[in-house]
Formats: sequence, structure tokens, C-alpha cells
Amino acid sequence: MKHHYLKSLAAVSLAVIPCADPSLVLAQEPTRIEFSKETGTQTLKGTGDKSYILRIGADLTCKMKLASPKNAAQLAVLDSKGADQTEGSDGRSFEGGFAEAGDFRVNVAAKPGLAWTLIVTLKKQ
Repeated sequence: MKHHYLKSLAAVSLAVIPCADPSLVLAQEPTRIEFSKETGTQTLKGTGDKSYILRIGADLTCKMKLASPKNAAQLAVLDSKGADQTEGSDGRSFEGGFAEAGDFRVNVAAKPGLAWTLIVTLKKQ
């Protein structure tokens, strides 16, 4: 945990360099993604770095797709223990089901002013 915290501080102190690791995005306060029903699709739009919290049920599959000019924005999904669930992915998509329900952190890393769109879909398994 201490090592991850130090990596996070290093990423913040080098703010002039775009964040290459979206798992290190530090936002003031993450925004909770709310669904009116347990399943559905939401389209989120933003610029620069942004962090969200998403509750995913054990019986749900989550799919995310991030689009930005030249695929410059990157995506990371972290479980409640901080483990990166998108490790080894292309950094622009995520798909998975989970053994237990929980809050997941969704980080989008992008240069300031870079526009992006994130589509989040929850479905029953």
C-alpha cells in the first residue's frame, strides 16, 4: 500500500507529463455512477483525468469502452482492494463478471482538455 501511495505521489508531482498509468489517477472526489435500474447503459463524457465509483453486483457483467482522439485516454478499473482489473488490456476497454458485489473505482487518464467518452454497460450474467 505504501509503495502504491508513493507511485501516486510521483505521478501527481510530474503533472506536466501525461499520466501513463490510469490506475494512478487521483481525483478530488470520485463521482458515483448511478443506474436507475440494476442493469443498463450510461454514456459519460469528460476531459482530462476523471475518477468514478461504480457498484457492481455479483450476478452482473460489466462492459466499458473508452473513446478519445487518437485513443490517447486510458482506462483502469480497480477493485475494492485497489487491484487493477484491466491490467494487460488495451487500456480502452474492459469486460468482466465478479465473484462478489462491491464498489469498483473507474479511472480515466487523459491530458488536460482531451475530450473522451466512456460507455458503461451492466447486464445480468
